Amino acid sequence: MSEAPLPLTPPDCDLRDFPFMPLEINRLRRSKSWLKAKRNPALAFYQINLWTAAWHDVPAGSLEDDDDVLADLAMCDPAKWAKVRDEVMRGWVKCSDGRLYNPTVCEKAMESWAAKVERREKDEHERDRKRREREDRTRMFEQLKAAGQSLPWNTSTTELRRLVTDLSRGQVRDSHGDMCGQSRLREREGQGEGQGQGEREVKSYSGGVGGSTGVGPVDNSDSPPPLSADAIGEQLVLLEAERGRTLRLSSRAHEALLRLEARQVALPVLLRAHALACARRAADGDPSAVNPGFLEPFIDEALALGQGSGTAADWDETTEGVQAKACELGIPPQQDGEAWFWFRLRVIRDSGEQHRIEREVSKAERMNPNEFERVYRLMYGVAPGQVAA
Repeated sequence: MSEAPLPLTPPDCDLRDFPFMPLEINRLRRSKSWLKAKRNPALAFYQINLWTAAWHDVPAGSLEDDDDVLADLAMCDPAKWAKVRDEVMRGWVKCSDGRLYNPTVCEKAMESWAAKVERREKDEHERDRKRREREDRTRMFEQLKAAGQSLPWNTSTTELRRLVTDLSRGQVRDSHGDMCGQSRLREREGQGEGQGQGEREVKSYSGGVGGSTGVGPVDNSDSPPPLSADAIGEQLVLLEAERGRTLRLSSRAHEALLRLEARQVALPVLLRAHALACARRAADGDPSAVNPGFLEPFIDEALALGQGSGTAADWDETTEGVQAKACELGIPPQQDGEAWFWFRLRVIRDSGEQHRIEREVSKAERMNPNEFERVYRLMYGVAPGQVAA
């Protein structure tokens, strides 16, 4: 005698808060049980009663192996139950826990249970995200207050991060957003103690956004520290939440986060890359959240923008530069309905500067296959793998 199989659903599988049970119509109508019910409709009545009872039992999809209980749940006369039991219970399996399981009901129960667990984890993650955001806001408010900036309680988290980033680069703003000079710092350090007293050392901070000389406290670093993979993920989740979008970090997303961590991405660069990625989503009419994999190709562009050289060597990094190059080459202006992203690529293509063309194709290849094919066709006039005539 073979051993009874393991239960078909977990012992904590509880769907009593699920008022609806999925029913595959074609699958039901083609089943042998339903064909038998055609000749004896009472069987269908009993079967549906047991399926729905099992859906709201625990574990879901199972019932107690007791004829009195089964007859009652089936709404069948106990005196009649013994005659119809075998037909009504056709397909049910007795498992090692002593309960009867319906494989089809269990299959649907597991799908709903997975969705319930996912939703519960999502809710827990969202509560944890909001808690971290409250803690971050409190910390940033205190940090800015210590620097002399009094801000209203409803200042957006994005604005707080921008101000803290400016502060880390030695740029201090007052409550109206105006840059504070050295005299303001002297005032906070204490006036009347003698000329030069209380002055802080002037130091250059790059922060990944170009050199800027500001007045700030002396530290041992010249730029904001690189973010860990977890920190990058948390920042992206918060940034997307401010855009009204929910970002879920899958295993593939964590792989992208590790690659970003390896590039030693600091907060200013991350914010700039995120802004570029959001602009791209908007240009494509794509409402999706900016995930780490989508963000990754914009890091190079964010770093290039951060250098802020403004020379002819990086003409394709600014709107003015692209428009000037188009005018220089006699390229028709941006067409109605043409996204800026594609106009810029068109100018790069017609410039004939191979290193820029290859850079854009490489960026597209890291995005997704469809993106890569569209950019490749634009640049080379053929599909990837084909040879131009």
